[in-house]
Amino acid sequence: MERHFLVTVSEDQSYLCGVRFVGNFFSPDSDLRFTLFYTAPRPAEVWGEERNFETLELFEVQKRHNRERGQRALEKAKDILCGFGFSRDRVETRVVLRTHSKFMDIIQEGDRGMYDAMVLGRRALVWLEKAYSGSVSESLYQSDMPCPLWLCRSPELKGRDVLVCVDGTRSSERMVDHVGFVLAAEPGHKVALMWVDPPGGVQGAEPAVALLRARETLMVNGLSGDRIDTMLAEAVDPVRAVLGEAEKGRYAAVAVGRSDPVEGARPSLFYSSLSAGLFKRLERAALWISP
Repeated sequence: MERHFLVTVSEDQSYLCGVRFVGNFFSPDSDLRFTLFYTAPRPAEVWGEERNFETLELFEVQKRHNRERGQRALEKAKDILCGFGFSRDRVETRVVLRTHSKFMDIIQEGDRGMYDAMVLGRRALVWLEKAYSGSVSESLYQSDMPCPLWLCRSPELKGRDVLVCVDGTRSSERMVDHVGFVLAAEPGHKVALMWVDPPGGVQGAEPAVALLRARETLMVNGLSGDRIDTMLAEAVDPVRAVLGEAEKGRYAAVAVGRSDPVEGARPSLFYSSLSAGLFKRLERAALWISP
């Protein structure tokens, strides 16, 4: 089955972290499509008494200029991605004039295009961090994310394997299914399923059952058993434990559910300390967050 990814692009060609991540991560002969996406700044609107031929013409000139800047950035990003071996006819470009915040425009594009994941580089992450800190309206969180987010902070993210944090929630289960779908056609990638408890945490069969269910989900998606590892860990600081395992295993990505919403809780991108902590501290691997 074809996989289609939205990859955000900025004018800073020295980074393009999302573009470089997918280029390094995927096999170029895979059945993949990419849409490279740029949100161009919208010129200030012309209102009231300021409206005349000259001001309206200047507005249109600025719009064309911003679109052209965006298209040039997209073409350079396309050259970089195709330099990894991907066919140019599998890489589309799309530039839009910004209508909301940059991040909200990305979310709306994700909803419009029915993508399998939205891949954000460093520039887009700045907008996401502003949203998470509360400087952007909570309306950002009122609708569900249309698909998983892949957050890429570094242009040097390499590797093949994915570490998946399992906690038994529906959000975690959706992420496991996503990982299985994405990696089924990538035989060079392995998956490690990790459950982390604080000392004296969950007792009994729940962790083992959740890990077994996650393993079965991956296999239903087409991963063979020899590509799947499981681990059960105890740690006072689960975020540090996951970061340590990610560093030790040199994973390309850490995949996590944002956990299930709590009734009455403030809308948020994250509902668990693990997903929030990884968002703040994970640097040397991409962070995949479930919808």
